[in-house]
Amino acid sequence: EATASRLQDGVVQCIQGLGFDFVEEYIDLPSGYSIDVYLPERHIAVEVDGPFHFASGSQEHLGSTLMKHRHLRQRGFNLVAIPYWEWSKAGTPAAKMAYLEQRLTLNGTALSRTTGDAAHKWDVGEYSTPSRTAPVSSSSPSSPSTLTR
Repeated sequence: EATASRLQDGVVQCIQGLGFDFVEEYIDLPSGYSIDVYLPERHIAVEVDGPFHFASGSQEHLGSTLMKHRHLRQRGFNLVAIPYWEWSKAGTPAAKMAYLEQRLTLNGTALSRTTGDAAHKWDVGEYSTPSRTAPVSSSSPSSPSTLTR
């Protein structure tokens, strides 16, 4: 069973403060991935990427993290990755709330920023009052996009 880090707990508190419905440590059965925070109404997967998701001493994601992000996007999730250094740089609780709100919404429409290489792509996504339970997905995501083998 996955456990949340203090970093993830801080992100979850802000998501809760923003009024989003969410599931923490959501399991996507078709892929087997545990998603740090899932906003089901808008199909957003929030991945809180701490230092162990990056090459030592750098801001370059490890291959395993890049592959998970890629697979989640292929499964139709709107991915929002929160790198630890951006979260830390936000500083105060109010600034962190503003940072997260900006990452999740713009003019009432949520955005997903896919990360990986130096360039960042912005994908229009969607968003979603707090549930800290961890139900398991019984089927594929509501999005029509699925992985094929």
